[in-house]
Amino acid sequence: MVADPPEIFLIGVNGDGSNLSDYVLSDGPIPRKNKKWGISVTGPTELLLREMGLWTLARLAVRRSEKLKKLHENALDQVLGTIRSLDMIPDFVLVADDCASYEGPLLPKWYLEDVYLVSHELLAEEIRSIGAEAFLHADGNYGPYFREIGRIWDLVHPLDVYPRGDLTDYRNWLRLAAKIRPIIGGKVATGIAFELGSEELILKAVREFLEIGMEDVVLSNFHPPLKELNVRRIVEMIRDALPRS
Repeated sequence: MVADPPEIFLIGVNGDGSNLSDYVLSDGPIPRKNKKWGISVTGPTELLLREMGLWTLARLAVRRSEKLKKLHENALDQVLGTIRSLDMIPDFVLVADDCASYEGPLLPKWYLEDVYLVSHELLAEEIRSIGAEAFLHADGNYGPYFREIGRIWDLVHPLDVYPRGDLTDYRNWLRLAAKIRPIIGGKVATGIAFELGSEELILKAVREFLEIGMEDVVLSNFHPPLKELNVRRIVEMIRDALPRS
C-alpha cells in the first residue's frame, strides 16, 4: 500500500494566484477535500506586545506584576469574545500569539507556564466548543514548551525556529525542525521557502523537505513572496515533485 503524498494545504485563493495570505498557494480551482476556511485572531500575549512593547511587558513579567495578570485577563476575555461572536462556524480558528524569538521564549518561565499556556488551553477549548479546529500561529523557538503546545492545539504553525535566507540556513532550519517535529506530536504547518527568492531554489528546498519524511506536516505559505516570483510556476513544480500514489 502506497502512503498518501504529503499535503499542500490550500485555502480559498483567486485563480490567478493573487491575494496570497497565510495558508494560501494555488493556481486554480481547489478540490473541496483540500480546501479549508478559517479566521485568524490575535492572541492575548501578542495583543499586549503590540500595545505595550516588549520592554514594558518583559519588565512587568519579571516583577510578576498583578497589573500584567489583569491586563492579560482582559486581553484573553477580548479574544474569547471574538470567538464566541462568530456568525458562521469556520473549519478552523487560528490564534496568532507570538512569544519567542529564534533564541527562545521572550518572557519568563512563570509567564509561559502560568499565563501563556493556560490561556492557550482556554482558547483551544473554546474554539473546539464551537465545532472548529484550533490552530496556533507562534513564531520562534519555544524549546521545552513545544510538547505542551502540541498537546493543546490541533495544528501548530509555522515552526519558524531558524532564519532561512539562503539554502545553507534553510538546511540548518530543516535539521532543527526535524528534531522538534516529533516533540510536538500533532499536525504541523510550515512554510514554503519563498525567502530563497527563486523558483529553482524553492523547488530544491521543497524536495529536500519531502525527502526527510516528516509526517503530518502541511506545506503552506506563511510569508509573502519577498521578491518577484512566478507563483503559478512554483505551484506547478511542487505538484510535479510530490510523490504519486
